[in-house]
Amino acid sequence: MKNILFLCTENACRSQLAEAFGKINAPENVSVFSAGTMPGKINPFAVKVLKELNIDASSQYSKDIDDLKVQDFDVIITLCSKSSESCPILPGNPPTINWNLSDPGAATGSKEEIMDTFRNTRDKIKQLVEDFFERGYFPAFVSANNNNHLILDTISDAIIAHDLNRKIFYFNKAAEKLTGFKKSEIINKDCHEAFGLPLCGSNCLFCNTKSKTSIPEKDEHNLKIINKQGEKKFVKMTLKRIDDAIGRPKGILATLKDLSLEINTAKKQKFAGIVGASPEIIEVLNSIRDVANSNAPVLILGETGTGKELIARAINSESSRKNKLFVPINCGALPENLLESELFGHVKGAFTGAIRDKKGRFEIADGGTIFLDEIGDISLTM
Repeated sequence: MKNILFLCTENACRSQLAEAFGKINAPENVSVFSAGTMPGKINPFAVKVLKELNIDASSQYSKDIDDLKVQDFDVIITLCSKSSESCPILPGNPPTINWNLSDPGAATGSKEEIMDTFRNTRDKIKQLVEDFFERGYFPAFVSANNNNHLILDTISDAIIAHDLNRKIFYFNKAAEKLTGFKKSEIINKDCHEAFGLPLCGSNCLFCNTKSKTSIPEKDEHNLKIINKQGEKKFVKMTLKRIDDAIGRPKGILATLKDLSLEINTAKKQKFAGIVGASPEIIEVLNSIRDVANSNAPVLILGETGTGKELIARAINSESSRKNKLFVPINCGALPENLLESELFGHVKGAFTGAIRDKKGRFEIADGGTIFLDEIGDISLTM
């Protein structure tokens, strides 16, 4: 089921009109709501102009956004400038569209003149709502929103985001795995209350910053957290300030990278003999695990003797290619005229001394992993 919200500060007429037309035009699998950030009473003129089109809105009432039972929306449409500025970040941070229509409730003059103003607004909203659903805008926004969630849910790092009131609006699958909490337990709750303590510990920006407008753009540190099961996790936390369209602080995006990989005997063997328990080594091991899932080329940098081949073997052993060959070649130990033959092979008679066909290392490594050690030592031509 998809949900759409029409938001106007008072939820007195514009959002009420949009809700009425939305319920008529929306597909069966879409629920339509309207609400306000400072709701008042529904404007009786809105009810009257809808009745002229045989739409009974007499049972509609002005609603506060915090009182809505549904908080998970796929699209939000604000109908006034005030509501676009005051719209809170709702769970999932759905896309927001601002139609910014003038308020018919501010019209003055005779009763008939006010009715004409409401009719004009009614007709504009009717056309906008019809276009929104009939011209494919709604499914396009829903699809884009779903794709964003899909991407963030496949990221190995935990992502948690909250607004300036610490109310959590985003919590990806990696965050569930790291903290042990389900999204349904966390979303739309104060982060301190949801986790039972400040997840950032003594580094909580909202505890250390007197003014929400002075939150730094970025903050980064390592810390220990305790998940729901009571397990200690060592994480690298990066905090990034979220700004609105005009640069005002809107919330905090926290990215947590799990560095707490426990190094036991089995895992030492699994990582081709790499031994270590420092945060730096743990981060290297986590990086090995991440890149091993990819078929992209990997560049390993390090001074002589730091174990570059050990890392390459570990990447191979963690990958889907672990049952295929791991083929190392020291590019710096072979003359250039021999290196080409070593890498790409040759056929009998290709040059003096080529007494038989020879497979190159790339062909030998097909389906597995080739490690080009000291590749920086070969010539630019090669």
